Amino acid sequence: MLSRRAVLAAFAISPLAGRALAQGAPIVAPIRLDEARVLIDGLVNGQGPLPFAVDTGAVVSGLEEEVARKLGLPVIRQVRLLGRTFDLFKVEDLVLGGAVRQQNAALFGLKGDLRGATGLVAAGMVTTFDSVLDFDRLEWRVHPAGLDERPGYERLTSWIREDPGANGSKRIGIEAQLDGERLKLLVDTGMPKSLTLERDVGRRLGYWDDSRPFAPAGSSGIAGPAPRPSRVVRGQLLQIGGQRFEGPAVSVRDAPPPQQGYDGILGLPVLERLNLSIDTRGGALWIKRNGRAERRERISRTGLWLDPAPGGAKVAVVGTGSPAAAAGLKVGDRIAGPSFQAILQTIGADQAPITLTVQGRGAVTITPADYL
Repeated sequence: MLSRRAVLAAFAISPLAGRALAQGAPIVAPIRLDEARVLIDGLVNGQGPLPFAVDTGAVVSGLEEEVARKLGLPVIRQVRLLGRTFDLFKVEDLVLGGAVRQQNAALFGLKGDLRGATGLVAAGMVTTFDSVLDFDRLEWRVHPAGLDERPGYERLTSWIREDPGANGSKRIGIEAQLDGERLKLLVDTGMPKSLTLERDVGRRLGYWDDSRPFAPAGSSGIAGPAPRPSRVVRGQLLQIGGQRFEGPAVSVRDAPPPQQGYDGILGLPVLERLNLSIDTRGGALWIKRNGRAERRERISRTGLWLDPAPGGAKVAVVGTGSPAAAAGLKVGDRIAGPSFQAILQTIGADQAPITLTVQGRGAVTITPADYL
């Protein structure tokens, strides 16, 4: 069992420099994949197991606030992050995967949907030591003494560093190419979308264009949901080192960039098809294509985005080339229903024709399809 006394840097859970650990075999912790997360079981002060998400895009680790209170964790103090106030909870003993232990740690109290997890493990847990996220064997292997050889792996043009102006976990960045354009991408196992581009980058590359077929999509993080929907389009080719990914789904945010210094974020639907070897001494990421099949991320099959309105909903976005556009729906149309949530549930069941009551037009039927 890997045991280190944690020193907290800006409330990140990552263990920092200290006495070298004994040399020997790697420490192995089992992980698992669901549709949106890399999960690892954790014990918090001996209580659990609780599902934690291994989130290499996160600079701080956290636990659902409600769960932290149920476990009786004491509050150290309140802290501000991304413009919001969070309680910081003290944890005497955190054990991940029955193998990796951290003592005297602290976790942010998080609110909102963690998509199947009760907590987040920040990037520092995989970037402090040489380690491997092996999605073939579903293992997280930690090499405290370092890893000298990586047979079959390719070293990327990449870096492992603390973001400017931040004191949290060191995160992983890489260079990749999308349709021939070179991009700097954050490696984020907590992102459920294949590739997300910042607004100005997406517009410069022509991915935010009303003539191009797109699907509206929401996004959220520990700061809550984004105020405006993104657009999902199809790229032609994503190249990461020598690895090629045809027809990637590309999400373009309609918001200022939250990730300074990056053009976008590389997410789990692509990353889970690569085994990731973190080289802390070399400050680099090495990759190896694994045997996992492509898992197509969920994209709206209607192309419709709604906002709440009195008596039902209002059409806010209609994707170009979408079934909603083919049905004649337009921005500003009012949809009647028992409640906004009930209408969203109807739209969400997008496997069969959907009939909506549109003010001034009556019944309108949308036939969902994979149109991108």
